[in-house]
Amino acid sequence: MPEPKWEQFAREEAKCYVDTNFNGNKKDFFNSGQSFVEQSLEEVLPRLDETARALEIGCGVGRLTFPHAVEFDEVLAVDVAPTMLAQLEKHANQFGVDNIETYLPDQPWHTKPVNFVYSYLVFQHIPDLEVIRKYIKKIASCLKPNGKGMARLQFDTRPATLLYRCRNNLPDWLLPKNQRQGIRRIRRKPNTLEGIFQTNNLSIVRQQFTNSTMHTFLLEKID
Repeated sequence: MPEPKWEQFAREEAKCYVDTNFNGNKKDFFNSGQSFVEQSLEEVLPRLDETARALEIGCGVGRLTFPHAVEFDEVLAVDVAPTMLAQLEKHANQFGVDNIETYLPDQPWHTKPVNFVYSYLVFQHIPDLEVIRKYIKKIASCLKPNGKGMARLQFDTRPATLLYRCRNNLPDWLLPKNQRQGIRRIRRKPNTLEGIFQTNNLSIVRQQFTNSTMHTFLLEKID
């Protein structure tokens, strides 16, 4: 079985694929994650009754994981690329952070109850909708219900234009690096995502940046 594309990317240069604007400065790289997390948690934290455990889907090398590890007692960090997880663990040792557990997707990351689930710039790179369905099902299985847990998930929901469809049928060698298989954004219909959420008893609390590259759903589980 071929290794995941993101494992190949991680071996090339993990930080460049996590952040295409990466300029080689590790401090700037992690600081950008800190500022993003501070903004994204402004709405979430007041809604939670406790901050025992957060779950990140697509953690990469930990750019967003480490700021969440300050706010939560424990963070479960999931990624498809073992090299990404190895680099995250290396950074955790360097930073003296000991409340992060790393998992590959097929490991039991969904068996512990979580207060907050988040995923940014990750689902948009998954070409197989069934893989997304499986992630959402597992997220719903561990998210605390009835307002005790929240999920914040981001997708690309721009319309699938003719140009977009034609581009996706071209071979990689004809495309710029950021539009090749694995790294390019896969657009999803909002009603398709809403159907997946509903099937898994996830209710939409709020949406941001609808029909864009950064369409973000704030969700809670209803039992």
